[in-house]
Amino acid sequence: MPDARDEDVQTVGTVGVGRYTEGDRVDVGQDRDRDPHRATDRNARMQRGQAAAGDVQRTARAGNVGRHGLDQRLAETEGTWLLWVVGAQSLSLTASTLIPAWRWQSPLLAPVALGLWSLGLVLYLLLVALILLRWLTVPMTPQTLGPPYWILMGATAITVLAGAKILDLPAATPAVRATAGFVEGFGFTLWAFGTWWIPLLIVLGFWRHVRHHWPLAYDPALWSVVFPLGMYSVSTLVFGQVARLAFMTPLARFMLWVAVAAWVLVAAAFVVRLAPWPGVLSRGPQAGR
Repeated sequence: MPDARDEDVQTVGTVGVGRYTEGDRVDVGQDRDRDPHRATDRNARMQRGQAAAGDVQRTARAGNVGRHGLDQRLAETEGTWLLWVVGAQSLSLTASTLIPAWRWQSPLLAPVALGLWSLGLVLYLLLVALILLRWLTVPMTPQTLGPPYWILMGATAITVLAGAKILDLPAATPAVRATAGFVEGFGFTLWAFGTWWIPLLIVLGFWRHVRHHWPLAYDPALWSVVFPLGMYSVSTLVFGQVARLAFMTPLARFMLWVAVAAWVLVAAAFVVRLAPWPGVLSRGPQAGR
């Protein structure tokens, strides 16, 4: 089905050419009898006008095609892309955890942990920008707005936890001494951003399941809701202790129970999905006879 924008472009270009050529056609006919050179000039201007109008149509059509291609690429953007951030921060956590056991390797492991944390941070900023651009430009449907978008919050949580582990390293470590202020400040910023995601994602879930009546049944993607909630509680607790922010401790304990409740609900839905119905068991042997 042709796009209305393409039809508008074709119409505008055609009307423009028609106005230009129709007016000049009369002038050229009149000037032929009076001055052949003037008629030739008008004819050349008319041809240039037609060529310019054609260029306008081609340029506008190419712009529409490019926009369609961009919208299609943005439509493929989803929350699972943020697993790149989760992977980078998991490696950063691993490097930070190994330093107390391998202290002689701390000059190597500390920069590795900090570099991976920085890489995950940049990836998060880039991917969130793409996801928000997709939300603002591509129509959202209940089918596309799935549980993996909770990784938007989970990615901030694991980034905050990795930053807290870096801050917990010995202060004499050169990498920590050079970046402690930046890691702590950006860690709190990401924690606040992740906290902001929670009510927004709840509202989007209400829009999906209540407003548009999307079935609330077991889906393996629901585990991508449980992980961010658990990671948020742990990161809030650890970062609060490292940064000496006392208000984070009770919040972390509350969110821990929320994560446990989410885990129980998803696990129960998984068991119900796997468990056979009693009627099926009773009819099984009879069906075999």
